[in-house]
Amino acid sequence: MTASQSATGKNFRPEPLHAAVARELMARVMAGQYNPGDLLPVEPKLVTEFGVSRTVIREAVRSLNDKGIISVRQGSGMRVEPPDQWSYLDPVVLFELVKAGRSPTLFDELLEGRRILEVQLVGLAAQKRTDEEAQELANLLARMREHIRDPDPAEYNNLDLAFHDLIARAARNRLLLEAMRPITEVTRIGRFYTVSVQGGLELSLRGHDELYRAVHAQDALGAQQAMLHHVQQFEANIRQALHRQGGAV
Repeated sequence: MTASQSATGKNFRPEPLHAAVARELMARVMAGQYNPGDLLPVEPKLVTEFGVSRTVIREAVRSLNDKGIISVRQGSGMRVEPPDQWSYLDPVVLFELVKAGRSPTLFDELLEGRRILEVQLVGLAAQKRTDEEAQELANLLARMREHIRDPDPAEYNNLDLAFHDLIARAARNRLLLEAMRPITEVTRIGRFYTVSVQGGLELSLRGHDELYRAVHAQDALGAQQAMLHHVQQFEANIRQALHRQGGAV
């Protein structure tokens, strides 16, 4: 695994080595390769297996400990914790759980939560947006169009996220914005999967164009309908991509 390799095996935005190692170890736990109570391999073995330094392994282990996946005790090693100790609001934990199918309803719950929140946020954004925010949405859309054919979709995905973030901020509802944060982070990961769906970026761009037009026109109902269609398209794409990857959806 390299620093620039995503969970899909494709090269996207570089990921720190310790995060890549932590993600791989987490995936093994989620897949049942290591069960609650099991000990992870000792540090020297992990150093050899991953071909990284002790510092990288220790940072990866610290990350897993912070997420509640493992506990580290002097003299007793790195032990896998039971699922009720895991940080379910951590976006990486959530996404790996979804991918591994460890919680049959979690994937649907995540998508349902996003659908409810984003539809409400865009309706508010259409009502409250400023002229400057409408122009910024137009600028982001134009830049997305420029990157639609890039062999590496990282910049398009970054602009996509910025577009949705601007809509959420334009809604001027701090409670809804805060509720969206963990879901936003999960869908940030999910976007790297949906780009593998044929025609996925073209459909995404069309959806963003419809969102912009409705928000610009201050058409709250039209914006909500556009967002519902856009989110449903994302859901279909990510289900297709994860099914092809062998994930349970």
